[in-house]
Parts: sequence; C-alpha cells; structure tokens
Amino acid sequence: AGIMAQSGISPPSSARSSALVDRGVILGQSKKAIHRRISPFPETKNAGGGQNGQLFLPMTAKNLFYLFLLMLALSFPAAGVSAGKIKIKKCQDETGKWHYGDIAATECSKSKIIEITERGIRTKVIAAPPTEEELKERERGKEELEKERKRAAKQARKDRLLLTAYGHEKDILYVRDRKLAQIEASIKASEETLKSLIAVQTRMEKQAAEEQKTGKISEQTAKGLTQTKAQVARHEAAIAAKRKEQEALRKQYAADLKRYRELKNKQAQQTSQKTR
Repeated sequence: AGIMAQSGISPPSSARSSALVDRGVILGQSKKAIHRRISPFPETKNAGGGQNGQLFLPMTAKNLFYLFLLMLALSFPAAGVSAGKIKIKKCQDETGKWHYGDIAATECSKSKIIEITERGIRTKVIAAPPTEEELKERERGKEELEKERKRAAKQARKDRLLLTAYGHEKDILYVRDRKLAQIEASIKASEETLKSLIAVQTRMEKQAAEEQKTGKISEQTAKGLTQTKAQVARHEAAIAAKRKEQEALRKQYAADLKRYRELKNKQAQQTSQKTR
C-alpha cells in the first residue's frame, strides 16, 4: 500500500469494494467486468472458478497490490544482464608485457591505460603520466609564456606613454634633435679639451726627448707626461661614448616614431569603423 501511495495509486478499501460489488458496479462497469485475467499461465479448467478453463482473479485490494508489485518488478531489467557493463583495464608495462584486469596493474604506473569491454571494444584511454623531460619542457613553456606576458605588459606601458607624451610625430623629431644637439655640444667641448691635452702631450714628449739626450728624463717630466697621456685617453673614451650615445638615441627615436605612427593608424582605423 505504501508503494502504491508513492506511485499515485490509492488501494481501494475492502468495505468499499464489497459495497460496489453488491451493487453490481465498479467504476461504471457491470459485474461481468469486475474480474480481470492476470495469469500468464496456460489455460486451466475451472481454475479459481474461472470460465472457459481460464484463471481469473477478482480485482480485490490485495490482488491489485500484488499486480502493482509485479508490474513494478517487470519495469526494471535484471542487474548484471546488460551487455558491456564490465570494464577491463588493459596496459603495457616498460618490458612490453600486457596486463589485463578490473584495475590497472602497478607495473603500468608509467604507461597509458586502455579501458575495454568484455567484447574488446575500446571505451576509454587514460594517457600515461608525463615523463621527467616532459615536465621540464612544460616548465620551460611556462617560463616563456611568463616572459612574453611581461614583454607585452612592458610594451603596453610604453605605448600609453608614447601616446601621452607626444601629440604629433613632429614632437618626437623635435625632442630627438634637441637631445642630439646637447650631446654634440658636449662632444665639441671634449674635443677642444682634447686638442689642448694633445698639444701639452706633444710638448712634454719633446722635452722628455731632449732630457733623454743628456742622459736621464727628470722625474717631473716623466710624471707630467704620464698624467697627460691618461687625460688624453679619458677624453678620447668619453668622446667615443658620446658618439655611441648619439647613435643609440637615433635608433631609439626611429623606433618610437615608427611605433607612434602604427598606434595612430590603428586609432584612426578604429575610429573609422565606429563611424560606419
């Protein structure tokens, strides 16, 4: 009765069924339709008081409950009879030997696992765990991705600064030329100083040569000549560094100008697309 109640079927009470039978009507049918044949067995003469050798059971509350249980049982397939329910794990170890079982063999800890049915149909493949070299390659890939992410972020900051600092590409050229001129002025000043030092060095070298003729170069001449040569070398190195700085500045502003034009063209295209 509890199962019938959960299924939405209310078992009729014995008193109510008897009253309806006595009146000859159950659910609007005559007494002849009260009984239902529910037996799947072959015909049996006078079995259960039925007619024409057939087994009939009265539709009482008890029989109706048993009928419901029978229908409920037939609606579910027997456990374990469905084909393909059994799963077999198949794998090959490092020596080439194949293993089969309901669980993967421990010898296949570094191999892929193939899941098949009892008929040999493949249903699933579990990839082998990564090797040490593959793990290292993954780490290298992560490092490269991180470097690329940082590079892209740095470039994005430079792009924002470039667009903020200059309203027109002529502004870039103006700043470039002004910085190059400042460096050039510094180079000119160093070159003038260098000329003077070279002149002093030449004079002192002549003096040292004269003293050498008399037998010995004085300590003062030798010291002064050494200091002058060192100053000449420092100024020559400073001038060379300034020239390299100029060249790097030209390349930097050439790249900035190219990038600035790209960003401006991109902005113009985006504006044009929005206005269409």
